[in-house]
Amino acid sequence: MSTEETAQTFPLGDPQGLEPKSFEGLLRSSIVGYLSLLKETEPPTRPQTIYQLEDGRISSQQIAFPFYPLASDKEKAKEALSSGEIRKLLDYAWERGELQHGLTGPNPQRNSWEFIVLRDVIHAPLSRILTEAAFDEAVDEGQVTLWAVPERLINKAVGELVLRYCHGRYRYKARCPLAWVSGEAGKRWSLGEDLDLCLYTPRERTGYLSRHHGEFLWQDTLSQLIQMDVAVLEVVLAVDLTFPRLGVPGTGLHYLEQQIADRIDLVKWALMATLDKSDSLIEGTVSYEHMLGGQLTPIGLNFFRREVQKDEGPVYKMTDDAARQAKSLIGQAIGLREKSPDLQQAFWYWGRSCLASIDRDVLLDAVIGLEGLLVPTAGEIRYRFGLHGAALLASCSDDAETMARELRKIYDKRSSAAHGRKEDRLEEASRARHYLGDVISAVITLIKGGMIDPSSRISEQIQTQVLRRCQLMSH
Repeated sequence: MSTEETAQTFPLGDPQGLEPKSFEGLLRSSIVGYLSLLKETEPPTRPQTIYQLEDGRISSQQIAFPFYPLASDKEKAKEALSSGEIRKLLDYAWERGELQHGLTGPNPQRNSWEFIVLRDVIHAPLSRILTEAAFDEAVDEGQVTLWAVPERLINKAVGELVLRYCHGRYRYKARCPLAWVSGEAGKRWSLGEDLDLCLYTPRERTGYLSRHHGEFLWQDTLSQLIQMDVAVLEVVLAVDLTFPRLGVPGTGLHYLEQQIADRIDLVKWALMATLDKSDSLIEGTVSYEHMLGGQLTPIGLNFFRREVQKDEGPVYKMTDDAARQAKSLIGQAIGLREKSPDLQQAFWYWGRSCLASIDRDVLLDAVIGLEGLLVPTAGEIRYRFGLHGAALLASCSDDAETMARELRKIYDKRSSAAHGRKEDRLEEASRARHYLGDVISAVITLIKGGMIDPSSRISEQIQTQVLRRCQLMSH
């Protein structure tokens, strides 16, 4: 018998697509039937710290927590693959040429493909929602009922799987603590499609602490303070399966984290502009996960941190009116930023200036962002930096002269810092960042008014408009 390995993609034949309603029904029946089989077994347990509310205060305890593995044992898998509900799903997928997997071996066969589909499409998602249900029950009751999962979580899993396999999209949820935000506990403000700023209730906080315990939580003071003037920005992203191959530098995870970071920057910019704050909100550790685990991220969380630990910052008093204004700004910016490389760059530098830990870096990043929008070419940079900035930001001629002087002073400070002059405290740093946010807002207004083409270089168009104004004034 030959031991030469061959590669084969299963199912055989061309993919024809999955009909969402048919797939949804077969999938639901398969998950429910498979769960009935698993209930005959007892999963291993491990100690897990759980946070609960007792007399209005949060306390912690360790309980025996079920560990639902990502793959079934072989004998249970064989039994599952012979069940009627799962056989119908497998036959349907095979006939449609879908749920494809490449197999390599001496003689790859359909049964190997079936084991993979059982693991990825049924077992792993079920493991995920069982764990989610276990956390909810543990936080509320202090104990866990094995293999218990409410219907709403089964519906959630089925919906995510239909989105994945019928529409080729994967949904991720990210959470970023933001300080300091005052408002009513339990309040959620929608700041855009799949963008919510939340002040968690005590119950939501215990759930957050329980799920994050043992990961990054104890290196992040803000996460521990969630609910006490620390809000959580929740970001949901639906990402196309092909996104790691779109020519974006880095890995798929790098691309995903950049998309999350861009949305965090947008929210911070919009709230800073709406509430007219001199400093931005402080970020905690950003956590994110696929809604069902798997696909780039494991069942557990992935996380990253952009900002060094800080404690001091302004308090943003959130209101429904402020949320509506911020939502409007974000809605305008999201669409225009995609059309304008210059706006993308300006937002990137604005975000970096908010994350910088020393005034020098805040100033340099902010001024670089301003230059990209205000100065198209070399030569007389300082003069045009002040002139073009004043033209955008000043409301009258007297204000324009003062603004131009202020911007030139900021540019001078930037030059000194860039050429090695050391100053521990630069008052101009926060003002430069504030002006960059204001210039971005002004540019968006001009684009919406049809006065600037977002696909062309913005600084050249601003210079042209300034020259035209000068010509009109001379006549």
